[in-house]
Amino acid sequence: MHPIIHAQNLHKTYAEPGKAVHALKGVSLKIEKGESVAIMGPSGSGKSTLLHIFGCLDKPSSGFYHLDGKDVACLTDNELSRMRSLKIGFVFQRFNLIPQLTILANVTLPFIYQDLNRSDTNDLAQNALAQVGLGNRIHHKPNELSGGELQRAAIARALVTDPLIILADEPTGNLDSATAAEILALFVALNRHKRTVIIVTHNMQVANSCQRIVNMIDGKISHS
Repeated sequence: MHPIIHAQNLHKTYAEPGKAVHALKGVSLKIEKGESVAIMGPSGSGKSTLLHIFGCLDKPSSGFYHLDGKDVACLTDNELSRMRSLKIGFVFQRFNLIPQLTILANVTLPFIYQDLNRSDTNDLAQNALAQVGLGNRIHHKPNELSGGELQRAAIARALVTDPLIILADEPTGNLDSATAAEILALFVALNRHKRTVIIVTHNMQVANSCQRIVNMIDGKISHS
């Protein structure tokens, strides 16, 4: 059985005025279905770049990346968009909710690449919001919610398509310690239900809640 994520010798280089920035320098990593993995490292170590490649938001300059057995380099932009929609749920530090839309409407956005009617998508979104404790806040807009509620809504949006993988980039970075603990408990519960969870974090408490910690420095994995 193939790993859900298989990266081999990934390199990523960005061109900046007068120089090239080598964000990844030969990263190889396998993650099995149902694992929870924390990726740690100082700023500039390449961890967010790696997460973006895992999420099909970016492509490596060289090396290969297989997601659920498929070579991502062979996919068209439309196929990549569909892959993201069906198989990956994203949770970001800054929530990335659209302020003009209700929480319910925000959570239905991942269905843009799926052929479902509005009634079905609303039902699925309401179920996802109920899972994270926001069943009574579906018609509120983001500016009417607390930071913890906003992150719960972002997690609901990540869950709504029943993806194979949850990718989270510093999901507790903007939260107080008590709220961060609640959000962390949600991720632990997701993984307990066999969801693959990958979290970029500076927080050792968050990292220790995962089954495995991958440490990065200078674009390389130091140990995992």
